[in-house]
Amino acid sequence: MRRRDKEVIEIGECASLAFVIDRLQALNASLPPNSEPEVIIGGNDYFGWRLTISFSRELSPEEMAFEARYSQPHAEWPLPSRVL
Repeated sequence: MRRRDKEVIEIGECASLAFVIDRLQALNASLPPNSEPEVIIGGNDYFGWRLTISFSRELSPEEMAFEARYSQPHAEWPLPSRVL
């Protein structure tokens, strides 16, 4: 099972190109194979700018156990009779 994760690089008001490239290269080197990374530039002049990198990764065995445990509804919880 795969999950989509995000990593955020805060750029602030001003950042050197070398800083941004170094951070992106370090993050790219740490990504698993076939992670399909995507970069989104967001923010504004008031709050600052950031790069959001989203990528896929395999779940660890512990995460898969949590997903299996919490993704199934409990039998004692009543299901809604109709959807509004």
